[in-house]
Amino acid sequence: EKFRSITEQTSDFIGLTDENGIITYASPAANKLFECPPEQMIGRNFLDFVEVSDFSNAVSAFGDVMRAGTKLRNLEFTLKRKDGSTFICELNGSQYNIASTKGTIVNIRDISNRKQAEIELQKAKEEAEENEKRFEALHNASFGGIAIHDKGLILDCNQGLSAMTGYSHAELIGMNGLLLLAENSRD
Repeated sequence: EKFRSITEQTSDFIGLTDENGIITYASPAANKLFECPPEQMIGRNFLDFVEVSDFSNAVSAFGDVMRAGTKLRNLEFTLKRKDGSTFICELNGSQYNIASTKGTIVNIRDISNRKQAEIELQKAKEEAEENEKRFEALHNASFGGIAIHDKGLILDCNQGLSAMTGYSHAELIGMNGLLLLAENSRD
């Protein structure tokens, strides 16, 4: 009763299988994660809910748990909902052996949104790096002198400014840019 009360309160899916991989318990979170009532999961093989591309990983992980008692920690799998759509999950699991009944217990969390955010963040990072490379190429390819400054203090400049002024790139960084102008032009 305590176990049932705990599993009914969590948004993670908690499930039990027997030693053959047949689901013997599915928490109410099955409705949300798998879009399948828990009672329709019971009696089915857990592989019915694993995306084909992850079958061999799932079978291997299940075998490790059942043979060696390996604990599964933060494994990522693509699982299927009742309608065939998929989601990415993080799975933790272990073997149980109670009153000569052996099987697995798993905790499954949908991490699709997190994975999508990671992909978008990586894409944004790659775009920023590409933009920086383009800027640097344009910056250095210019024949004119270009400087980026803060209140006159040169933070960065291109080789064109160095060639025009006779100062090295290193000498220009940190220099007051007004010093590059003729004295009568500074005002």
